Amino acid sequence: MLNIDWSAEPDLEGLRVAFAMQKNDPVKAKSELEQLSERGSLMAMYHLGNMFSRGDLGQRDFRLAEYWYTRAETGGLVLGSYRTGILCKNAGRYTEAINHLEIGERSDFSPSINLLACLYFDGRGVERDIYKARTLWQRAIAMGHIYAKRNYSRKLITGKYGASNIIDGIKLYISMSKESWRLYTENSGNIDERLL
Repeated sequence: MLNIDWSAEPDLEGLRVAFAMQKNDPVKAKSELEQLSERGSLMAMYHLGNMFSRGDLGQRDFRLAEYWYTRAETGGLVLGSYRTGILCKNAGRYTEAINHLEIGERSDFSPSINLLACLYFDGRGVERDIYKARTLWQRAIAMGHIYAKRNYSRKLITGKYGASNIIDGIKLYISMSKESWRLYTENSGNIDERLL
């Protein structure tokens, strides 16, 4: 579950203003977010990581994105560990990715659990273990994570867990498709951890 302690943010209104200006004035947004981060704002650190990861200030800078995500992670923001895990995975640093994603797993953060399952299934950064992957996917699915449903259902459909589970995979995939559409239409534009 995505638990952000908004009461710990030093200037919530300032954070909202800086977040809102990211699209129209990213240079000013960066400056405001840096000031907030120096005051201990974990979400400002996270948003700075997003800005560098997306390339809001020009080219993408994954080194700076990782710096800011790691600072947020060190402060206790599970989103920071998740995003750092993604960057490490994408850079082929799978063992580091596992370490960051396990922080999210221990915090019951379903996006981290889903991505960790993918790494276990593929044997990236760990010894391949499709049964641990299945357990992780089932755990994330129980939390309502859509991509975990998608990933696990695809493995079932393709017979990776035996031919007897193909029908269950098809049912799960149909369920996931319906739920994805419902969430998309109900929450368009809002962050929902089930869609991370």
